[in-house]
Amino acid sequence: MRNLIAMFACSCVVLGAGAANDPAAAAAAKLAASVSRPASAMVPSKKDEPAPKKVEPVADKSSASEEDAEVELSAKIAQRLAALRERQQARATAAARAKKFADAKRRQDEQAAAAAAAIAAAPKHGTVWSYEGELGPANWSKINVDWAKCGTGNRQSPIDLRDGIKVNLEQISFDYHPSSFSEVNNGHTIEVTVGSGNFITVGNTVYELQQFHFHRPSTPEAFADLFRAHVPQPRR
Repeated sequence: MRNLIAMFACSCVVLGAGAANDPAAAAAAKLAASVSRPASAMVPSKKDEPAPKKVEPVADKSSASEEDAEVELSAKIAQRLAALRERQQARATAAARAKKFADAKRRQDEQAAAAAAAIAAAPKHGTVWSYEGELGPANWSKINVDWAKCGTGNRQSPIDLRDGIKVNLEQISFDYHPSSFSEVNNGHTIEVTVGSGNFITVGNTVYELQQFHFHRPSTPEAFADLFRAHVPQPRR
């Protein structure tokens, strides 16, 4: 095979020399020369090729840093959730405590209101009164159930008697003696409690004097500006 190629090359050289001035012959000689070139000359040798560089595996530092960041982020999220749950539990506890306190306060208020209503509905038997303030004339009917007329009546007591009527009454017999006594000024009345042994007789009925008192200041409207005190009808 090599001999054939050599012969073909020689013939091409001869043709090339003869056709130096012929373009077509020159082209044919060039083609023959390329064909006659050994195959080893046409194929590059492996020795001439650069040896491939050995690629050594490099540690993926970026992947490791990303994993560390993810772990750190997960830890922060867990801490945040724990703090949120703790605050939520604290708010729930505070709300429950506030509700418990409000319920207790409501029950206490209800009990106090019920007690006040019961006291208000209960019959009154007070004996302390005054000419002004909370225990004044506007509230006398509320102090004692026996004083209800003070709120519904339309007459003043004592009554201012201006014009008398002559009548025939039974004779009053007095049997009074010097006696011991005690005096109490309660702010609106001067009460004098008398010792025993003093009587009056009206008809066939005997009455023992127990006490008499002065209203101070005077209660009748007609005499309020004239007298600082007056003596009401003695209690018998």
